[in-house]
Amino acid sequence: MRDLKRPACEFTPNDFAGKPFVESGRVGEMAVLGFGDRVSWDAPSGAGTLTASRYALHVACPFRITQGAARVVVGSEELRRSGGGPFDRGAAMLEGYLDRTAPVVQEIRTNPLGDLRIDIEHDIAVEVFPATASRAESWRLLERFGGHLVFPSEISES
Repeated sequence: MRDLKRPACEFTPNDFAGKPFVESGRVGEMAVLGFGDRVSWDAPSGAGTLTASRYALHVACPFRITQGAARVVVGSEELRRSGGGPFDRGAAMLEGYLDRTAPVVQEIRTNPLGDLRIDIEHDIAVEVFPATASRAESWRLLERFGGHLVFPSEISES
């Protein structure tokens, strides 16, 4: 794995610092968390315009979003239960909170094992921890129309 602090594409996790946490949702069993201002683009299928956050974190490994030292708001286990319904309810509740408070990313930390921690205002944290020896993608940080930082595979640009 390349150094997460200075990837070749010049996109780093610290590009999220100072950006608001604005979206929480999923695609199947993959969590999608959004940060920063909203951007729009034409759907490749020609089905209209899509709008989402400028930065996103796609998580396909164990993770949790916490508030304070003793509260898990939502986590990867909810994605696997009852067709994801528990996650959808938790993500909707979280998004309502994000709409009201617009908490800002304070710090992003990574390590060589792929652990990722995003500290956010109001004592919120996103904790991602790959738990497999597989080379399958565990998570991806991306800037729409820009660079991607992928663990555990190499960094690529879109």
